[in-house]
Amino acid sequence: MENIGLVLKKEVKEWLHGQGIRTTLFQFVFLVGVFGVLVPLRSTGELSRFLPLVIAFLPVFLVSNFIADSFAGERERGTLETLLATPLPDYAIFVGKVLAGVTYAWGYTLLVLVASLVTSGLVRGVMLAPFTILTTLVGALLMAALIGTFGALVSIRARSVRSAQQMLGLPLMALFLGIGFGVPALARILPQTWLVQSAPLLHQVTGRAAIGLTLLLLVLIDGGLLAIALHRFQRSRLLLPN
Repeated sequence: MENIGLVLKKEVKEWLHGQGIRTTLFQFVFLVGVFGVLVPLRSTGELSRFLPLVIAFLPVFLVSNFIADSFAGERERGTLETLLATPLPDYAIFVGKVLAGVTYAWGYTLLVLVASLVTSGLVRGVMLAPFTILTTLVGALLMAALIGTFGALVSIRARSVRSAQQMLGLPLMALFLGIGFGVPALARILPQTWLVQSAPLLHQVTGRAAIGLTLLLLVLIDGGLLAIALHRFQRSRLLLPN
């Protein structure tokens, strides 16, 4: 854990230093101001129900930019060889970089959630249920871990940060397009008899049960992807990506 912590601190420090104080402050004001204040103020009725979901997906965008720089950025700056020459074990390097991106993204998500709770409670008199708050935080953490692990694998193979961002952006775009357009299209083309037969089963699944199953699925995916990544991670592949 100590070795992982060393890599984590190094990554966060270098990222914040590379961004600069102005960029960091602007990002903080923008994210907290828009998603923590403005959106809760303007969210009414059904829209307010989707606010926790929006906050839970924030780490997807935050961690993707951070993690794209993890290995590809080291390669661009010429510091990758120095990192690989350290006595740090392979797992500490990989997990430390992923955990740094997760910590960065989840920390911002926590700030946005707190700001939205204060705004909704003090201004609109609306309070989120403890279960909703907990699942939002857990979901955001699992989403950050998923994108962080996948993004680190992409960054290992990329020759530049821009290339890593492009390679990571395409699957994310496909994911959101699939959710936004693929699911409704699938519902339209499925035979009506299937939908009618599955309706009673879907009605038996409560909202909390569906959320619990989704979080469990994310845990399994995160664990499996991390295990595969640690198994495939080799220092010799970092210097000369294919």
